[in-house]
Amino acid sequence: MNPLNLINPLNWLNPFKLLWGFVTGKPQLALMYAMIAGLLVMAVAVTTQWGQKKVTEVRLANTEADLARLDREKNQIRHELNIEKNINETQQSKIGWLEEQRAIDEAAMKALRADNQRINLNDRSARDRLKKLEANNAKVREYLNQPIPDELKCLLRNNCPKDSAAGSGNKNSDKDRETGPAIRTNPALRTAGQ
Repeated sequence: MNPLNLINPLNWLNPFKLLWGFVTGKPQLALMYAMIAGLLVMAVAVTTQWGQKKVTEVRLANTEADLARLDREKNQIRHELNIEKNINETQQSKIGWLEEQRAIDEAAMKALRADNQRINLNDRSARDRLKKLEANNAKVREYLNQPIPDELKCLLRNNCPKDSAAGSGNKNSDKDRETGPAIRTNPALRTAGQ
C-alpha cells in the first residue's frame, strides 16, 4: 500500500462507500440494523437520563437535608443570641445599679472623711484647751489625776463580761490608770460611754 494513498481524501470515503453499498444492496437488513441501533441509542439515552435523574434526586434530598440542618442551626444560634442579649441587658442594668451605688458610697465616704476631720480638729482643740487649763488651775489638775473606775473603763471600751455586772470591784493598777476629763472632752469617747 502506498502511503500517499492515505493522504488522498477519496480514500477516507471508502468505508462510507461500503456502507452505502450494503444499505442499497440489502435494504431490509440495513433497516433492521438501523432500528436496533436506534433502540440501543434510545436505551442508553433513557438509562443515562434515569441515572442522572436519580443522582439529581439524591443531590436534591441531600441539599434539602442540609438546608433543614442549617435552618435548625440558625434557629439555635438565634435562640442563644437572644439568651446572651437578655443576659447582657440584665448585666447592663446591674452595672448601672452598681455605678449608682458607687457614687452613693463615694459621697458617703466623702462625708465620713469630712466628719472625721471635724471630730479630730474638735478633739485636738479640746485637748489643747484642757492642757492649758490643767497647767494653770490646780483644782483641775487634781481632778484629772483621779483614776477612772473599772466599770466605766470596760463600758467605754465595750469589753465588759456579759455574765457579770459592770461593777466587778477590781482595783486600778498604775498602768490602767486613765483620767476622766480626757474622756469627757473627747466626743468619740463621750458617745461611746453614753
